[in-house]
Amino acid sequence: DAFNGVILWKRPMGNWLNQFRRFRAGPANLPFRLVADGDRLFVTMDFEGPVHMLDASTGKDLKIFAGTENTKQIIYSEGKLTLLRDDEVGQMEKIDGFRRRGEFMKHHCHLMRVDVETGKTQWQSDVDDLVFPCMAQKDGRIFAQTPKRVFALDYKTGKQDWTMDFTSVLPISGGKIKTGEMQWEAPTLVAGDGIVYAADFKKSRAYQAETGKLIWEGSSTNGYNAPADL
Repeated sequence: DAFNGVILWKRPMGNWLNQFRRFRAGPANLPFRLVADGDRLFVTMDFEGPVHMLDASTGKDLKIFAGTENTKQIIYSEGKLTLLRDDEVGQMEKIDGFRRRGEFMKHHCHLMRVDVETGKTQWQSDVDDLVFPCMAQKDGRIFAQTPKRVFALDYKTGKQDWTMDFTSVLPISGGKIKTGEMQWEAPTLVAGDGIVYAADFKKSRAYQAETGKLIWEGSSTNGYNAPADL
């Protein structure tokens, strides 16, 4: 209960990383997997599982969306879910190995739109690269970022509206802590009125939402194990 803190219901979670993780209880992007809409919750019940729709008052399953396994970000709007899926999301040991070498592992990601009432996938756009869990949605477009570019998809069709490459590949991290262990970071992407703002480990940029044209860029910084500030 939001007023007095009384627990109304609990649900057990499935597999959630492993016992050897050395920081916190899991990646800092886990909140992107939980979205509330009125009396419904949309959430993944384990790290590589599909999206569940729960009754917010009881915690019981109302629906499990087929084909949504490996979802790492959920956006809800007007009866539709925009999901970011990553085939390699559970391969944490391999991902950490690449990160320690200062590299991004090869990923196969999928942006998709799902009708909440029917459970049917309306479109899916495949990206053979790591897509960070920083999607934004505004004025009929979905905006996303990889280590190499920012791009926009048409919200209704999933077709690419524009893409803007970086002049250099995004660095794996803003820095390392004293032990040499790689920090966790993710870019921050915000869609405003006609402008898309993106801040990563080194630079912040502003783009025209309609065309992707770069308006300006400047320096950026990040917190420890947290998305970049914007």
